[in-house]
Amino acid sequence: MYWKPTFIMFSLIFALSTVVAQTDGLMKVLDEIHLKNGSTFKGEIVSYKRGKIMKIKLQTGQEIEIQDSEIQKIVQGIRVNEENIELTPKEAKKPIVLRTSGVYNTTYTSFASGNNRFDQFTLGAGVHNVTGMHWTPKIGVGIGIGLDNYSRRGETILPIYAEFKFIPIEKAKELFLVASAGWGFAFKREQFGIIDAKGGYMFHPAIGYRAGTSDGTNVVIDLGIKFQDAFFKEELPNNDLEFRDIVFKRVVIRVGLTLWN
Repeated sequence: MYWKPTFIMFSLIFALSTVVAQTDGLMKVLDEIHLKNGSTFKGEIVSYKRGKIMKIKLQTGQEIEIQDSEIQKIVQGIRVNEENIELTPKEAKKPIVLRTSGVYNTTYTSFASGNNRFDQFTLGAGVHNVTGMHWTPKIGVGIGIGLDNYSRRGETILPIYAEFKFIPIEKAKELFLVASAGWGFAFKREQFGIIDAKGGYMFHPAIGYRAGTSDGTNVVIDLGIKFQDAFFKEELPNNDLEFRDIVFKRVVIRVGLTLWN
């Protein structure tokens, strides 16, 4: 009888087609994003604006945003068996972000060292806040305000200034140059004998380094020299008056955090 081999052959074909159909039903088409830092993400692209931001939904359901400048290449149409999808894939770790566009806000703690009028080493400290915008990937402009104490003798100045930031090497976005220029307002502090005070110009060039984090916050540190003009009228313990027209020259280290909007 020839019907038996024929029946067996059609049964095998039917079984094979059923398995293929079931397997195909378990397959999922994903996109694969390769970053310049070596990371790889698999998921579904939700939205993408060239030159700006890509939003991708990972296999875990988590949605992340990736800067277009961090992307090396995009591979679409990758078929993956859903049964083998990892619930905690390696690419679920967010990439390190170093933004060079948008509005930023940096808060600094600063430490200033130098010699006083007696040629003695002195240490001062201050706090600063700068809000600005990166107009281009290399250039940022901001407005800053701070409070600096130049010595234990009460020489305190509040500077208001413009900040100009420059990233000289596109492939080394961690490095930057910054220059601040503005006017400092000096305070009378009678508890220290300072009965009159006037401020003056302020200029502060520096070179800095920033480290990125996965949430976009940057840790920054810079080293520079600050020049601050000021005048102080001080009443000495013997009731004499001392008039000091001075330009502070201080080596300044600043450490801070930059948040982006």
